[in-house]
Amino acid sequence: MVEDEFKVPLPCHEDWRKMRKVEQGRFCESCHCKVHDISRMTATEARELVASPESVCIRVTKDRKGRVIHRHDGSTNVTALGVLASLITLVVVTFPIFAPTR
Repeated sequence: MVEDEFKVPLPCHEDWRKMRKVEQGRFCESCHCKVHDISRMTATEARELVASPESVCIRVTKDRKGRVIHRHDGSTNVTALGVLASLITLVVVTFPIFAPTR
């Protein structure tokens, strides 16, 4: 993710917590605009939103290292699921070896 993709040239100073909740963000009564929370979008969804020809307002949340936070698209979870499946297989296969015999 390129950090410059989500620079906000004119940051809004309205309180996010006071805005009315709407799908994928909040509604700012001050400027009568939907503010999209890109931390609830995948990086791809956020890029597509920002690249749209319409003017959009976004809320950018960053982690401690200054990286933009996005919702994971699930592709990184494939590795975790693979490891989990391997562990379950290992337990099932080796269980009879350690089972007490009568």
